[in-house]
Amino acid sequence: MLVDRVDAMTAIMDAVSPPRTTTLMHSARALLGHVLRDGGVLRGVLATLPPTRGDARRPLVLALALLGEAVAYEEAVPRPDDEMDTAVYLLSLVLRESDRRMLQREVLRVIAGAASAEARRTANEADRLVGSGMLLSLVG
Repeated sequence: MLVDRVDAMTAIMDAVSPPRTTTLMHSARALLGHVLRDGGVLRGVLATLPPTRGDARRPLVLALALLGEAVAYEEAVPRPDDEMDTAVYLLSLVLRESDRRMLQREVLRVIAGAASAEARRTANEADRLVGSGMLLSLVG
């Protein structure tokens, strides 16, 4: 049986994640099945969505992360006060970033950019989880 990155990451997340994360991951995986796992197509769709469409943007950000592609913070979190956008971006970092120091630096950047108490709390929790090695618990 051949298992690719998307299948492997989804299976890991199914095993260790809370229900909210699992739902987002399945939405991201479903998107990949419909566009033949083409990051260019996903980026094109993401670019057309307004910042207020977080429900559509979040699975795209995660789908790109499952493919190992980076989405810039500013693109993934067009509204820095949105706690869920922040959480999804942090999860996307964990899915694609294997360098823990780089991950920690990026989490600190997210903390600095968070524009609401909720988004900052989410980023601070991510910083704590990254520091303790509990990386797959970022969206709960």
